[in-house]
Amino acid sequence: MWSQCLANLATRADGNRSYSREDFLPYLTTGFPWHSPTLAHLELNDGDSWWKNLTLVFKQAFIQGGGFKPEVAASLAALVRTEYLDPEGWKIYPDVHDELSMAVSQGWKNIILSNHVPELPTLVEQLGLSSYFDRVISSATIGYEKPHPGAFQAATQYIPAGSRIVMIGDSLCADYNGAIQVGLEAVLVRATHAKSEFMLESLAGVVAFLNST
Repeated sequence: MWSQCLANLATRADGNRSYSREDFLPYLTTGFPWHSPTLAHLELNDGDSWWKNLTLVFKQAFIQGGGFKPEVAASLAALVRTEYLDPEGWKIYPDVHDELSMAVSQGWKNIILSNHVPELPTLVEQLGLSSYFDRVISSATIGYEKPHPGAFQAATQYIPAGSRIVMIGDSLCADYNGAIQVGLEAVLVRATHAKSEFMLESLAGVVAFLNST
């Protein structure tokens, strides 16, 4: 998503060249809060501070990956926030609505806990998914990124004691291992790994799996 946002903006600004996400991907591998998840980022837990912290990352990516002059790169970097938050740029997997609807109908309470942007709750609502979730928690507003224990605590504090809690995610490190390390159950979806005990190819089947375990 990030590299594609930069490619979109660069292509529109250049006019003579079509950029791809691969042009910028190598320059976006550091600098985001989740690239140092062992550290708390409490100083960034408001929207403007969070985005301002990434401005230099985007600027350097436009310079190095797109060859833009610094002043042009700076102006493009300021547009990334709006580009990223455009709901038209997001895709919902075909199994999402059916599986989440089933989960809700069977009494499961769903919480999103994501390493994401401050505007995640609004984005979830714009994508028509908010009715499935009791709460939407973004790392950008709590100051902790998964797999930091503080991220999971931010979610579990809203769950009644004694409840069964299962983390469903597509990252072995952030989602699966992070949950296991704080004593939660976990299921890896849309990914496979030899170190993951419970895995599913997609979100479809998650509810049936949980009901059988």
